[in-house]
Amino acid sequence: MNKNIRLRVAAIVESEGRILFNRQEIPGKECAYSLMGGGLEAGESARECLVREFKEELDWNIDVGNLLYISENIWVEEDPEDFNFNQKMQEVCLYFYATLKESSIGKTPKTEEGHLWPGWFSEEEIEKDGKIFPPFLRERLFKDIKKESSSEVEFFTDGF
Repeated sequence: MNKNIRLRVAAIVESEGRILFNRQEIPGKECAYSLMGGGLEAGESARECLVREFKEELDWNIDVGNLLYISENIWVEEDPEDFNFNQKMQEVCLYFYATLKESSIGKTPKTEEGHLWPGWFSEEEIEKDGKIFPPFLRERLFKDIKKESSSEVEFFTDGF
């Protein structure tokens, strides 16, 4: 498989009106906020991938719920610290609702991975210093969380 094409799985985890995001500072640009998750490995299901990624990256245990969105994203990597800097990238991402298991509730998101700055953010906090990626999530995510939508899976094609 081409290293610039990937299948990613991400979780929408909400607590008291705030959503768990990875906040990434990119020199000379607004901060980028993306949902926590990671790349699917051979032989694992999408749900297994999310459970593994949350355990590896945050030492958190989650229950994975319904699939909410599917998106296809194409962009040129702008982070000079990313090994794919300046390369055209493509991903298909599956977005699931997830909840923290009792053993993880109240734990501060911590990681030893240098590219991750996880935290709980409101829509207003994000708007002050950055943007949510991919773009379709900017319009939909907080609205859908507020109305506890949706049982229907939606597909989006976006560029970053």
